Amino acid sequence: MKRFSIIIPAYNVEEYVGECLDSVLNQSFSDFEIILVNDGSKDGTPEICKRYADKDSRIRYYSKENGGLSHTRNYGIDKALGEYLYFLDSDDILEERALEKLNTIIEKENPDIIVTRFRMLNNINGELTYSSKIPDKILNNLSLSTVEKYEQCCLYGDIPLTATFIVPKLKYINENSFRFCNGILHEDELWTPQIFLNAKTVSFCNESCYRYRINRNGSISNKIGERNLRDKIRVMDELIRLSDEKEISKAVSSCYIDRAACMYAWFINYSKEIGTCPEIEEALKNRIYILKKARQKKYHIFGYVISFLGVQRALAVFSKLI
Repeated sequence: MKRFSIIIPAYNVEEYVGECLDSVLNQSFSDFEIILVNDGSKDGTPEICKRYADKDSRIRYYSKENGGLSHTRNYGIDKALGEYLYFLDSDDILEERALEKLNTIIEKENPDIIVTRFRMLNNINGELTYSSKIPDKILNNLSLSTVEKYEQCCLYGDIPLTATFIVPKLKYINENSFRFCNGILHEDELWTPQIFLNAKTVSFCNESCYRYRINRNGSISNKIGERNLRDKIRVMDELIRLSDEKEISKAVSSCYIDRAACMYAWFINYSKEIGTCPEIEEALKNRIYILKKARQKKYHIFGYVISFLGVQRALAVFSKLI
């Protein structure tokens, strides 16, 4: 068994996938396998992937029909043989010594998941910007529960949790049948709360392990459309469903609700788009109860303002205030 299975979905990234693969192959820690999955690319991506796989036996290359990011990551999980999973998008880069840093944590703590920091790489000017530091109250307080760590990171702090910044143990993922929801955008926002809140042990790496490329032409993260809005609502609904499951604790249930409320607040940034989508506006109106169920008072206020002004007007007001 290798220490890491690095899962790299590749779709129309001929300009970037070579640099991505080089960043892994040049790591100081070499006990890993790469699960490289071509997701039906229509450019030169497959040829580049095959060339790299032919040169290095640590790369296991697969090609399949296009199924989207969630389907491709799930495909990679099913093929993985390593102890820990690392999800690396094919237009992004692993930092130097990233795997060495993570292995040091694993040797000492053997956690279910590791939360890492990252740097944003501006694809236009090459500027690098660090993500927020992991708060000292998390790093230095060994008595914090998993739920308390999640609250400090995601609900009261500004630590973004996406699949690429969480390194989970494969055994933990498989024992709980955690997979990404196929066919939706924003799948990370459903997956990461589940793997964090169900973990028994969570460790943190306060150094950057990942370079996340921003402002890339063709990136799905650059596009916000009606599908994004619909899928956000779908994720919110699923988080509320999870909060109602009988076997979970009240604390975990509250975290799911608060995360759904946080996602509701995301719509503030897109009041203009919502104005052209009556279906989305009606869906948000019917879900004001999420804001009122949340623990933080700011969401209660948000809910009452929406009830008074209506969805679009309230979102526009908050957008100007922010």
